[in-house]
Amino acid sequence: MLFANAGSSKGDLNFCRQLAKPLKDEMRREYEGKKMEYERLMAAYEAKRKQKAAEQKRKTAGQRMQTTDWLTTKHLFLYEQQQQTPLQVMLNKN
Repeated sequence: MLFANAGSSKGDLNFCRQLAKPLKDEMRREYEGKKMEYERLMAAYEAKRKQKAAEQKRKTAGQRMQTTDWLTTKHLFLYEQQQQTPLQVMLNKN
């Protein structure tokens, strides 16, 4: 939008716009090319990050399973050695 008094040569700006159009179009093409390159690199980065996170999750899950197995075995071993209290005996009968 352009506001000015009558007779202030506002119409001359149309010629300026026509002169700048080729430069603007070239800048737009350059921007689009760089944007596509950025999106390609970002997609590759995200894929690599997700793959690394999945590997870390698998590794952590494997460690957790080993820890859980050890704790369960240890817990069951300790539980078998304990004597039951009278309350536990009564609850087991019900």
